[in-house]
Amino acid sequence: MKAQRRPRGASTALRTFEFPHRHPENFLKVESNGTAVKIRAVRDNFTARDKAFFVRHLANEGFIADRYRSYSDDWGGATGIEWVIEGASIQTDVEGSKPQRRADAFMMRLVIYSFLLWLIQITFLLLRSE
Repeated sequence: MKAQRRPRGASTALRTFEFPHRHPENFLKVESNGTAVKIRAVRDNFTARDKAFFVRHLANEGFIADRYRSYSDDWGGATGIEWVIEGASIQTDVEGSKPQRRADAFMMRLVIYSFLLWLIQITFLLLRSE
């Protein structure tokens, strides 16, 4: 998503991004302005290492300021990053979006029909060889 990176002279208006996260299952809402970043989470299931990795990923992809590229959990709260656990107050569909559910259903049907086709071919091959 580097195409969404803002130019260096862009305004410092509040920007909001939402990230459904599967492992661990969570939903993160990132609010960023020029001076601070607030990350709101539905669940408190990220380790300090996961948090540091996520912040570095956000910086590398251009969602937040470049100064967080070398973020470490050793910095504490003095970095301008605030983690807030809000529970179910964030409007979200943590189980997955509608396109994701449709893709999962499609893949399941594809696997089942492929297996049935393979079974028919094997049966035909065995009957043909007798």
